[in-house]
Amino acid sequence: MYGYGDFGDFGSRAWVTNHETAAVRNLWTRYLRTGTYEDFDIAQDHVRHQREIDMCHAGRFMKGVYPHYTWTHINYNFHTGHFWLTGLVNHYLLTGDRRTLDSIIGAASVLIQKSVIKYKNGRERHRMLFHLAEIYELTGNPEVRKAFERQYSHGGASDPAAYYGGISHEALLKLYDVTGERKYLDRLNREAKEFLAANTPLPMPEVRTKPPTLTGAADEGRGCMRLFMEAVMAKRLGSADYLHYLSKGTGTWLWSLLSPNGRDTCLEWAAFHLSGLRSFGLKEDPRLPSEYSFLHRLTGRMRIQNGDQPFELELLPDADGKAALELYRIRSFRYWSFKRDNDKVLVTANDGKAGKTMELYNNVPAEYGVFRTDSPDGKAVRLKLRFINDCWGGISSGTPFRISSERWFAARAGIAVPVGFYLRAPANGPLRISWRWLRERNTNAGESLGILLETPEGKRLVSDVFTIPFEYQEDRKICTYSAELTIPEAYRGKILKAWISDPKWIEWRLSGLDDPWLADKPGFLER
Repeated sequence: MYGYGDFGDFGSRAWVTNHETAAVRNLWTRYLRTGTYEDFDIAQDHVRHQREIDMCHAGRFMKGVYPHYTWTHINYNFHTGHFWLTGLVNHYLLTGDRRTLDSIIGAASVLIQKSVIKYKNGRERHRMLFHLAEIYELTGNPEVRKAFERQYSHGGASDPAAYYGGISHEALLKLYDVTGERKYLDRLNREAKEFLAANTPLPMPEVRTKPPTLTGAADEGRGCMRLFMEAVMAKRLGSADYLHYLSKGTGTWLWSLLSPNGRDTCLEWAAFHLSGLRSFGLKEDPRLPSEYSFLHRLTGRMRIQNGDQPFELELLPDADGKAALELYRIRSFRYWSFKRDNDKVLVTANDGKAGKTMELYNNVPAEYGVFRTDSPDGKAVRLKLRFINDCWGGISSGTPFRISSERWFAARAGIAVPVGFYLRAPANGPLRISWRWLRERNTNAGESLGILLETPEGKRLVSDVFTIPFEYQEDRKICTYSAELTIPEAYRGKILKAWISDPKWIEWRLSGLDDPWLADKPGFLER
């Protein structure tokens, strides 16, 4: 078609660079908050990828837009619910790059065309209003303002809760910011009070396959946008009650941070929530995990292998011989769409004499628990962890732990954010990585499969990236790709940090390791 460029597709941790608002916008936010140049660099990769790969430039102001990275890059976007320009806007404001501005203006034509559609509610309406408002703020173009006023005047409703509620109210706030018209602010303040009263939690349905009445992981990482607006309105209205006004059930914000999609740059939204907590003298939830970048996107469902293959773990005890593993069980909105139940987390410890088991399967959208066991001799505890019936989940611990590499891994919900972990490089021979995926309708064409090895200090040593072609192994039901990485002699047998791209439903496995373990901290491998 029109080729790839080195905009994160090749040789960087950004890899495919999904430009969803829930990713690139937060990279820019984190850069502005911390000044870390790496965040600026990766965010710019996202923008250049979107601008040069996901957009067809037929003329100066004629742009074909693919809404977000998945499958291919050849569609013209007509889905305003999956239409994100904020990353481009931030890039132009920070760099003054005119090509980025031209891309924004050209892409706005889609929103102007669709502003005549009378959306009743939902992200199609809210995203259109928000992006038209930020484009108007950038350009002052009267046609853009006519478009968002036209859509607003159709009388659509704000969604009262969760991710949709967050973006609906952020749209109102943006409209007020760029126009100064009180009607937008008055509506925002009024609806916030109404939604706080309306979102009183109700008991969950006894039948587990029915839609939940509590807010949980259905928002996934995008639910962090809800956190932002809740913090904004809590400060504006002077009440900590609004820290959960878009949530059906207090404390449910936690699960947006723990869902598979949330463990990436979406976490930056938590900064706003934590700021809101501090402003009222409150503290963060102690159930939060200690870190997020390890193999936390765990899933028991392997599309090729099927079944619920257990994860083999070793967990170090503390100084008192106590070992504790924090468990997170997440239910997505798709569970109720597919009418699933029996999705549980099951962990078992076996010391060779007796086993100890714990199960998470309460009737809630998301669940937290701590598995505790003893290690009188101070040695690592061996555990088996299962995520049953397409259950999503995660783990955390205050002491180091590691996971056996002798299995296939796969992301249940991938957004092109790599997973990172430590390993001990082979003393002799290469490190081999294999990927496999179902060909089906070739919907994985264009995905990038990448691995990068670096020292614990961040010195890059060796990498490999493969982008799946449109025509690839067309005669196979299961497609595969493998690569061998030759470890520089000075680093053979040494502890290295690995980054692996983890696209949704594409399974990967490492082989060639003398010590077949993947650790969350290098110290465990040094024992």
